[in-house]
Amino acid sequence: MKFITKIWVVLILCLAGGSAAVMAKPFPSNTGPLKISFFSEGPNAHRTQADWPQGTYRIPDSNVFIADLQGDENLSPAKQESDETGRTTLVGEGTEEKPIRWSDLGPSLALDSEALAQKCLEEILAQEKGRFSPAEEDEKANLKISPYLVFSHVDKGKTRLWVILKVTYGDPRSDRPEWKGRYIASLGLARTYLGENGWTGQGGKLLQHAAEWDMRTALQVMMKDLDGKLRPENSPRQKVKGCWAFYHKALSVDAQILSKGPDKLIVLPMVGDTEYFSGVNILPDDFTEGELADPHAMLK
Repeated sequence: MKFITKIWVVLILCLAGGSAAVMAKPFPSNTGPLKISFFSEGPNAHRTQADWPQGTYRIPDSNVFIADLQGDENLSPAKQESDETGRTTLVGEGTEEKPIRWSDLGPSLALDSEALAQKCLEEILAQEKGRFSPAEEDEKANLKISPYLVFSHVDKGKTRLWVILKVTYGDPRSDRPEWKGRYIASLGLARTYLGENGWTGQGGKLLQHAAEWDMRTALQVMMKDLDGKLRPENSPRQKVKGCWAFYHKALSVDAQILSKGPDKLIVLPMVGDTEYFSGVNILPDDFTEGELADPHAMLK
């Protein structure tokens, strides 16, 4: 009986390790030129459980999502989807509380994620020469990227914008990728939806600026990682606590610290592939609650 128990323990550990290994796996070396194509996953496209939680509200005809996992039920997009009369109370800076439907708010938040990614890539490639280039035809791309945006609540009335790149690499003629990864960036401030300084304020300028900043950063970090220049050997592992993408409440997560600068922290959470924020995360300097846990003084 003890022998059987040990077998089950080993099997469970192997499955857990395999689950965590996919998004944490480094990009293969000696891959040659990388031809990039952006694509959109429609509402009926196959997706994994970790792409976005069930009940996440998808703004129609877009790749923009509103999530409130673990959050306030009164702000839940899922609740409003099932209740035709449901409205949420949104708080805007300098404005009174205003009840509004997500479906009414959506058009003001629905940026074209593909066009935004293409614009940022062209700007990067105009300054940086390397093995990356846009594919002349989507069918010839060996690096396929699905970009999408997520508004994730961090407290009542305020959300953080996340840009997420779902990336696959492989033979364009094959449906089975040789490698897949995810890059998740959020460097701007958490904002209300309404008000002059909210996501819908100033004619959408704040939203556009934040989305471009995050998209450009996510692409640059991705390119650095694919070139083998992001992940140092024996990178320290520390606890990082904050409101990760899709999560309303702060979670403390064991993560590899890939880079720590004055304005951002790049980490690789040691979580399974079923977690919504698995992959390389680019975080703002105010992301963590209190000081980053560094008991062994390994961070530099």
